[in-house]
Amino acid sequence: ACTVVAPSSAADSRALVRRTLANLACALAAFAALWAGVTVPDYFGQLGVGMEYWYTLDYYERQGFITTFVAVAQDLPVDEPEGYSDESARELEAAYAATYDETLGATEARAAAAEQFAEEQPTVICVMNETFADLSSLEGASWGYAGPERYASVDDALMGGELAVSVIGGGTCNSEFEFLTGIPLAYVGDGKYPYSLYDLSDAPSVAEQLSALGYSTTAIHPNYATNWNRDRVYEMLGFDRFLTIDDFAGAEQFHSGVSDAETYDKVLELLEADDGPQFIFDVTMQNHSSYDQGNIGEVEQYAVDGLSDYDNDRLSEYLACIEESDRALAELMAELEQLDRPVVLVFFGDHQPALSSIVADALYPDEDPSSLEHSLRTHETTYFVWANYDVAGSAQVSEELPTSPAYLAALMAEAIGAPLSDYQKALLVAREEMPCLSLVGAQGADGTWYELEDADALGAAYDDLASISYLEFASKLE
Repeated sequence: ACTVVAPSSAADSRALVRRTLANLACALAAFAALWAGVTVPDYFGQLGVGMEYWYTLDYYERQGFITTFVAVAQDLPVDEPEGYSDESARELEAAYAATYDETLGATEARAAAAEQFAEEQPTVICVMNETFADLSSLEGASWGYAGPERYASVDDALMGGELAVSVIGGGTCNSEFEFLTGIPLAYVGDGKYPYSLYDLSDAPSVAEQLSALGYSTTAIHPNYATNWNRDRVYEMLGFDRFLTIDDFAGAEQFHSGVSDAETYDKVLELLEADDGPQFIFDVTMQNHSSYDQGNIGEVEQYAVDGLSDYDNDRLSEYLACIEESDRALAELMAELEQLDRPVVLVFFGDHQPALSSIVADALYPDEDPSSLEHSLRTHETTYFVWANYDVAGSAQVSEELPTSPAYLAALMAEAIGAPLSDYQKALLVAREEMPCLSLVGAQGADGTWYELEDADALGAAYDDLASISYLEFASKLE
């Protein structure tokens, strides 16, 4: 319900206006002080101000406008790389793009895929599946878990494998941001949520890129449009339309919301209604926490030594959700295989559940929980890029290709022969030296992982991509 409270008199009205103007003046003064470099305490670190960026209005109401406003303003800046200039960054990007054209882009496979794409553009469906991960990577054999079996049986994908993500237990929007824009969060900063902090109108966007090629673009999230400001963000990123909970009246529910299967039915409806090329981005909901709801019937029980009965029950409920996602995914792929039109499916998980940290602590008691090795265990999901047609230049044997969300759209576009931006070309060249990059760390070409503070060990690629991504994103925020 919404209640409107009107001033009881002209005097009350004038007083309300004065208070509003005073608040605005104080806010502007505070922001000016921040901008000018006046010493202001760290509102998050020193004053204990809180913030959950998925729904900021609640914090403005509870903590006050100015307090919350200043805290958010302090969180805004993206650090400029040392020695950065727009001119030098443009030169770097051009050099990386030229390197791509002379190497990765000069192969027969890329030429064949590009020719095929020019003749017929495939529809691209991306499913970012809520909390989908293969926890068999956490010593699954020791506690009887083999992972999502149908997913693991896919042997004709263009590529797939481990996906190094920046978040755990939440922060879905950040995996989403990295995939849609190609901007690594490692260069934006820890604790930042771009969907809530920035105007993304000038950010790179795979939706905008495909729209320019004649694609219709649709985002789907079967929950409230305002979550993570998606109602504004998707428009900024170039989506033509956004289907929300309002478009799923009467839909089947599973666990925490509309089932995966219902969103896939919506995808198939979109394909049936339009035979032109489409880009559909489906952010699912059913697997969302918590995992003590007990609302999905009997589930297979798993037990990890060292976990309480309560946590083992939560783990079992989570894995039952993954089983249902696995089943629905297999059904979607079976439907896509029957279509007489080319379709590409990108499927990945946004993050592991928060309870993964408890599982990892129990299974690896000798590891320092704050170590890079330990953190990587819980900041890994899985992905694949699959097609229902023979993609020219691809063996389609599910090549193992570990990567990160910021690289994923460029890898997909390259594989199917779509035109690439200079920024995407730079990403793909940098990826040759740095296959995975997240807020947790960066992986070198030899497979060795490094903390971001030790990025000098990665050579020029890390610093070069910092400047190029700053050019494409942060430099346009001012």
